[in-house]
Amino acid sequence: ADSTKAAELVISVFVAGDGGPLDANITRWKGQFRVGDASPEPKVSDKEIGPLKVKFVELEGDYMAMGAAAAKRDFSQIGAIVQAPGRNVFFRLIGPKETVEANRADFMKMVDGLMPAD
Repeated sequence: ADSTKAAELVISVFVAGDGGPLDANITRWKGQFRVGDASPEPKVSDKEIGPLKVKFVELEGDYMAMGAAAAKRDFSQIGAIVQAPGRNVFFRLIGPKETVEANRADFMKMVDGLMPAD
């Protein structure tokens, strides 16, 4: 009911290298967050789910979405870059820190349940 507490889940699929290198995407995401005058260091971890390689990227701070007029304070992101055969799939849960944290377990459960298509 309170739209100021809403988070968004963004899913992007890029075929065969489209979407750029993983490190470039992580750098771009990092640049969308600020802690004071600097970009925060992302918390990055790796996991394998069956044959899929997953890179998790977590960020916190003031979030400046592309095209936004002003930064949104105290936001966080949980991102998962899934390296699947022939494609990369990017999942990003972005929103107020309390909302993202309240949905962390469900986000992780979603990622853990992924399977490659035949």
